[in-house]
Amino acid sequence: MIAYSYNRDTKEFIGQTFCQPNPVDGGFLIPAFATDIKPEQPKEGHVMVFKDGDWIETIDYRGSAFNKDSKESEKWELLGELPPYLTKLAPQLYDEWDEEKEEWIGHEDYIKKQLEHEASYEFKRRRNYPPLFEQLDALYWDMKNGTYNWVKSREAVKEKYPKPENKNV
Repeated sequence: MIAYSYNRDTKEFIGQTFCQPNPVDGGFLIPAFATDIKPEQPKEGHVMVFKDGDWIETIDYRGSAFNKDSKESEKWELLGELPPYLTKLAPQLYDEWDEEKEEWIGHEDYIKKQLEHEASYEFKRRRNYPPLFEQLDALYWDMKNGTYNWVKSREAVKEKYPKPENKNV
């Protein structure tokens, strides 16, 4: 005879075992934490749990879960539903949890805005101007030598990245 074993703490199905014959009455001895009731095959992401004399299908969220407030990963070790402050969905760097949609939102919007900003003439100009201390040094030497190197360097960057015609800046 086959018995179906379950974990003594979580009561989840862990496997089959063979029963030993009972030398007293001729039947079979069912081991502790086992039953002769065969569990069904659970759905994906579920386990079978022996409760109140029968097998019930229970969701299994064990493993990494993410805190909706801090976005930090936490180890979840219990069977059943997650508490309301956790989700199995992994956040991205700039995401925030949307309780209505039950999902992380914001990362794609942030990246889109960042890419738009990086495509702007202002960003490109700033990236091509030298650091302020170098500009001040160039101004000093221009004033001392009567040259216009600083102005020429600024004009070269402005020509390379012109202000759009429709931009009121």
